[in-house]
Amino acid sequence: MRGLNLSSRIPKKKYNQKDRYALKDEFNMQYDGKNIYCVGCNEVFYPPYYKGLHAHHTLPVEKFPDHFWNLDIIIPVCRKCHYKIHWALNAYQRLKRRR
Repeated sequence: MRGLNLSSRIPKKKYNQKDRYALKDEFNMQYDGKNIYCVGCNEVFYPPYYKGLHAHHTLPVEKFPDHFWNLDIIIPVCRKCHYKIHWALNAYQRLKRRR
């Protein structure tokens, strides 16, 4: 028995680049000049710009658009770890569809 496809019922809100930059500024202010470490590999990112840092939402924004601005569900990751997370999630979804 298949579960309900809730993602088709939730209206998708498009976040533009301005929203993403505003979120990054909020995220950077949360750390306020401290070094940030990647959750996956412990790579260090230095203030003030945290070049190369990605912010990963632990809840998918497509399914939970109200949580886009919630900093409690965002984890700091480097570019490589962010790619690995999304690759693994996509692989899991592909396997799930095959069954």
